[in-house]
Amino acid sequence: MKKTLLLLAAVAAVQLVCAQALRSRGPVPADLKMSVQQLYDTDVQRAEQYAGRRVRDRQQLLEASYRINKMLAGGHIVYGDSISLLAARIADTLLKDYPQLRSELRFYTVTSPVVNAFTTPQGMIFINAGLVAQLENEAQLAFIIAHEIIHYYRAHGMETLVGDKKKADKAAKEALDKRRRLLEMEKKEREQAEKERRDAERRQRWPLYGIHSAHHSGGNDQRKCRSGCSQRLHYGDWEDRSMGRRLLSF
Repeated sequence: MKKTLLLLAAVAAVQLVCAQALRSRGPVPADLKMSVQQLYDTDVQRAEQYAGRRVRDRQQLLEASYRINKMLAGGHIVYGDSISLLAARIADTLLKDYPQLRSELRFYTVTSPVVNAFTTPQGMIFINAGLVAQLENEAQLAFIIAHEIIHYYRAHGMETLVGDKKKADKAAKEALDKRRRLLEMEKKEREQAEKERRDAERRQRWPLYGIHSAHHSGGNDQRKCRSGCSQRLHYGDWEDRSMGRRLLSF
């Protein structure tokens, strides 16, 4: 009896916090405006892309679309609140090298005391307030978000919606390999662009490093260059000695 009362008190506390602190802010997201038909059409397209063929039995897809629409219209989804914004910022950090994947995800809070988080095939990630109430720090929330991102990335939500699991798994593996290659290509392109930017910056700043000259003036720095040669570093009239000394340690 005592445990039951404590549980009810905890649920009431979570509901009170939800009512006071979790309020939607900003414009209504497009996800919450979608009709059952729009969700269904999206699910059919994703399912056929996942399976690599036309999906004949669409009853499960229709039921899933209806459940998601009912949840979105049930009044328990909060957007623009502190939890949703924190989850989005954590996802920005986790997926900083994968902007395409990050752009496919949206985060919402559910005013429910149940300890849970879940992902839909459309890229919506829902985090229950009851789950957040049990966390001790942001690292734990980041772990949960990463877990949900993997569910979406590997299209786990489609496994129960598409028949012929062998063909679906093969198509999913091919799609996953293709996405992985694209993500790796994007990362290499960004690294190459960053390398070229640094090289261009070095070339632009190279005159500031000093120019070896056989004719030294009285303003030459008396130290040797890093390569160990006996030439002193000569600085032109356009550069003061203090700047030159700083750049010697660059």
